[in-house]
Amino acid sequence: MTEVTGTAAFGTSHTQDINTVSIAKTDLAVEGLTPTASNKAEGIIAALFKKWMPLFTADGYNSNLEQSITITYQQTSSGERSDGTRVLVDAYLVEFTTIDTRGGVDPDAM
Repeated sequence: MTEVTGTAAFGTSHTQDINTVSIAKTDLAVEGLTPTASNKAEGIIAALFKKWMPLFTADGYNSNLEQSITITYQQTSSGERSDGTRVLVDAYLVEFTTIDTRGGVDPDAM
């Protein structure tokens, strides 16, 4: 298994240079995002997260020494918001693995 590519993680239209990373909202439509001029940040993050879940699995981590991130489903529970709205909560564990230097997550080491 090879390292997850930018195209796999962000879509075929993504670009990056030394200063920016650009992600096309149309590449996230398959994850349920309807592209508009004013999508909420949470909607974009949720679509990216849905895109990443099958890419950053524990199996992939175990078979690919280049992979440093895993996303693991934990549980679904129900709850209630402060306004009384009933909600479902899907919990995931996101793990970042780096060489132990006691410095925390180093994006350059990923």
